[in-house]
Amino acid sequence: MQKLLSLLILPVMFVALLSGCEFFFRDHDTTTQPTEDIIKLNEEFTVKFGQVVVMDAGKIKFHFSSVAEDSRCPKSVNCVWEGNAMIIVDGYATDGQSGSVMLNTHKGDATRFPSKGNFAGYEVELISLSPYPEDTEPIKQADYVARLIVRKK
Repeated sequence: MQKLLSLLILPVMFVALLSGCEFFFRDHDTTTQPTEDIIKLNEEFTVKFGQVVVMDAGKIKFHFSSVAEDSRCPKSVNCVWEGNAMIIVDGYATDGQSGSVMLNTHKGDATRFPSKGNFAGYEVELISLSPYPEDTEPIKQADYVARLIVRKK
């Protein structure tokens, strides 16, 4: 009886062990992995946080890398000032140039809060950033989506 029980349990344990190994060999990286999309110049497009866009026949890439600030007044709150959100977009050119532009949602003062930035002969403009804060709860970086336009200068 013990041998029969052992013969039944052993294969079950072996299958369980193998299926459990799959768990350990899978990629469990929960950070946002950049994905690349090909985008046309001079046309508005949306880019998710962490996403990379390729433009101008692969000569330039832009990566929505960070929301550095989001002090926009939530819809459920009465504020004295509407606030500002600032995103960082990293640029990479095929000639080896790299850099970052900081783009703002506040449209009142282009000197203090530029919504446009230049990198390697391209102008990047932030049109909008969503989601807009509903309440005082912070928005997760992974939930942000920026609407941008890139023009060749």
